[in-house]
Amino acid sequence: MIFTYSLGIVDALFCCGLASAVLLLKPRSLSQWSFLAGMTALGAESAFDALGIQAVSPAETLDWQRLRLVATALIPGIWLTFSLCYSRGNYREFLRRWWLMVAAAFFLPLALVVGFPEQLITKVQAGPNVGKLLGLGWPGFALNLV
Repeated sequence: MIFTYSLGIVDALFCCGLASAVLLLKPRSLSQWSFLAGMTALGAESAFDALGIQAVSPAETLDWQRLRLVATALIPGIWLTFSLCYSRGNYREFLRRWWLMVAAAFFLPLALVVGFPEQLITKVQAGPNVGKLLGLGWPGFALNLV
């Protein structure tokens, strides 16, 4: 468990380091801001997952995993925006054509997380031989599909 925890923390630090490196570039475009937001969301997801691994009680594990799912809900919209803007001179045109998909990529995952917070993770079991087992409810399953 120490290795998994350490790996999650290192991952979060590298994501934040890449996000910080973008701040050094000037001028800043929408693709750079979306990359910064995407790396920050990925770093937060890794950090919350690592903290959930280190949690002592099942209730604490559940809280950290719910925060991880909030960070996960931000990822599709941010990375779709980045992919539509990166390396395109006419990214505004792409965003105009894809605005409905971008809005859905932001709205649907956040609606699942905010609308059904108690049903995201259905059970937390801990045992000496089992470790920690988490079950996803239908909103958590739908979030992972999105």
